[in-house]
Amino acid sequence: MRSISEKARQAVWPVLACLLAQAASADTAPIVSANSGFQAGPHHQVEGRLDALGLDSLRDGVVWGRIESQPGIYDFDRPNQGGIAMLIEAGRVGSITVYPRNPIYESGNTLMGEEGIAAFARFASQLKERFPQIDTIQVGNEFNSASFQTGPAREMAPLERARLHARHLAALASQPELEGVRILGGSTHSIAAGYVWEVLDAGGATHMDAVAVHPYTTPAEHIPGELAVLRRHPEMAGLEIEATEFGTTDLDAAPDLFWRNYCMMAMAGVRRAVWYSLETRGDGYAAMLGEDFGLTPVGRALMLAHEEAQGREVEPFRPDPYTYGCRFGSELAVLWGEPREVQMLDDGIELLTGALEPVAGRPVLDPERVLVLRAPGGTVDPYADLVLGPHDLRADSYHEFERPIAGGRAMDRDTAGFDRYVIRDGRMYDLSTCPGQQAPGTPWRPYLCNADLPRFVLKPEDFTLGGPVSLVHRYNPAEAGALMVEVEIGMHRISRSGVGVALQVEGHPHERRVVEQGAERLVFGPFDARPGAPVHIVIDPNGDPGGDIGTLRIRVRDAGPAISPMGPELAPT
Repeated sequence: MRSISEKARQAVWPVLACLLAQAASADTAPIVSANSGFQAGPHHQVEGRLDALGLDSLRDGVVWGRIESQPGIYDFDRPNQGGIAMLIEAGRVGSITVYPRNPIYESGNTLMGEEGIAAFARFASQLKERFPQIDTIQVGNEFNSASFQTGPAREMAPLERARLHARHLAALASQPELEGVRILGGSTHSIAAGYVWEVLDAGGATHMDAVAVHPYTTPAEHIPGELAVLRRHPEMAGLEIEATEFGTTDLDAAPDLFWRNYCMMAMAGVRRAVWYSLETRGDGYAAMLGEDFGLTPVGRALMLAHEEAQGREVEPFRPDPYTYGCRFGSELAVLWGEPREVQMLDDGIELLTGALEPVAGRPVLDPERVLVLRAPGGTVDPYADLVLGPHDLRADSYHEFERPIAGGRAMDRDTAGFDRYVIRDGRMYDLSTCPGQQAPGTPWRPYLCNADLPRFVLKPEDFTLGGPVSLVHRYNPAEAGALMVEVEIGMHRISRSGVGVALQVEGHPHERRVVEQGAERLVFGPFDARPGAPVHIVIDPNGDPGGDIGTLRIRVRDAGPAISPMGPELAPT
């Protein structure tokens, strides 16, 4: 049996500890809130629910053109502004988003000229003067995306738009009335570190207090790793990070997705986590309030986090690379991970689903569904209160995905996870970290890359070969024994010939299969492995140099007895 000692509890998992060292503040859980829609006008049914909910850090916005319809004349008292005025004056706003466009300047397009940008800054200062309760302003929304831009700015390359965003930030900083107001910049869809770095390099760091990101494209488990990449820029040292939008259109999965994201944001030192959205908007996203304005399942999850997690001391639960969790304060914890049984040792702890329903049957870990542990008036400690059943995983390409620092490479020859590299024409190419959106046509989040292979992309869940290259995952066995390799791969429809998937053991070909279309789960083995004799899993272009795109998950499993359970002691059966 492998037990979890107090020493392990303090060290947790080495990779996570490294990430926490790079986080701005991972000692308390983020502020919990939601995106409200009062900028569109009054919403009396939602307004009537706010006192009961107690949310006091909502994200909303103002439509500049409704307030300044003639140059220099501001009317904040129009009827369609009553909702946002109520929200601000009641002290329920955590941030107000202002958008750099107005029909009376530059034909309503995203502002690029000095006169229009100066008018935008004056409007922001007038907004603060009218509503002194405002303490945080977000400048723009998903400015790295063309979706929310109009006119010439829409056609800009991302880094050009980053420099324009820095000009908007500088203009607001020039307004004396905005001194002391927290400014959220970046305003990105996804964790587009390369885009944010360009904003910082263009002087934006001196004009903002925090970076706002919308991590829709990042799986929850990879939020700490990708935000750690963002923080590698020296100017990030003095800036906080807020996730001012995250959400899902999967109504059933929404509570679990919230908890997983919230826990990982806490581990990454995110200051504020803002769910999209507060009320149902007809866009398919899972809202806190349903059409009857009662709490939805995800709404109940958010409210529990607001009441019992927000601002509490947070402690990670990472007994191994395949298991995740957080303890918030002393009475609440969430956990999830690769499938294994969970045996509770304390009958006084409530065991709930992500939607806060009692768990039916024997509890098991699940990679997408969380377990919520709650002990009102008592204590929850996952390291002491439960035993995790055995598992057979030796390595997993999704959970063990490293992002080397500058000058590093994704190959360290140790026995944890995989070494990763690319082969072209018999030559080995190391992989390093690209920040995301650092050039046109690149992914909008950090990924593994090589400067000599500009079309190659590797993320935790997918790959783009981008030419006649082979992707190699090398596993270095720590001990002798029988292993199996499981490869889940799904080919994009643009792939013409599919890919080859080959297993090599001790440098010798073992087996190769071809996946042409669709998704398949391939199992290789069992085969004998020993220390010092690496196992290679090779994804090749199957003779087509055009490049292939697909999803990818590689697991190495123990083909012998399962790896021992983890817990303070084995509970009686």
